[in-house]
Amino acid sequence: MPTGLIGGWTFLPPATADKVADFSQGGHQGTITNAGAYSPAGMVMATNASVNFGDAASFSFDGGSPDDPFSIVAWGELEVGGAQYLAIKHLSAGDNMEYRFRSYTDEKLQLYLGHNDNAGIVIGKVSNSAIIDGAFHQFAATYDGGGAASGIILYVDGSAPAQSESSAGSYTGMTAGTAPLVIDDFAGNGKVLSLLLFNRELSALEIDALFKRGPF
Repeated sequence: MPTGLIGGWTFLPPATADKVADFSQGGHQGTITNAGAYSPAGMVMATNASVNFGDAASFSFDGGSPDDPFSIVAWGELEVGGAQYLAIKHLSAGDNMEYRFRSYTDEKLQLYLGHNDNAGIVIGKVSNSAIIDGAFHQFAATYDGGGAASGIILYVDGSAPAQSESSAGSYTGMTAGTAPLVIDDFAGNGKVLSLLLFNRELSALEIDALFKRGPF
């Protein structure tokens, strides 16, 4: 396992019907709501299902110059045409988004970071073509903390697909809020098997090694 793991969750038994333990020993237990049955590809995330890991200082990456680096790695099956958040820290309108890593209805993968998304100030990367095909994949995103969209890299199955910057406004760093870290499947019926959160930018070699190792 690469260093810097601050949260690690696997959605297979012995996870209970409504709780999932943090195997990173960070103590960030997840609370599961409205999820479906377990399958070999992970826990079924039906529409309006979610996993809430709570708010923790270690889940915010706003303290650097301008941000701290971080990485997200997940495994699962995402539904074609769905909009599925693999990791989001954003309560709702009125509370600034810190970050959201998701597939969207156009089947593209994206990571956005918010300085003040309510005012449209964000940086992000979006895959150039449709990625989501209903099959099982590793999805990952890394960020170097430098405050530019160029510092974000998306990965699928250990490799970086063609991707483009997508930014707006004058971004000067993420604004930490009180939102919990959540997996949320608000439109679609995907499956999530594992989620890893790191407090540093993983290298391309590390992402590929995790892909080859397989989900936790």
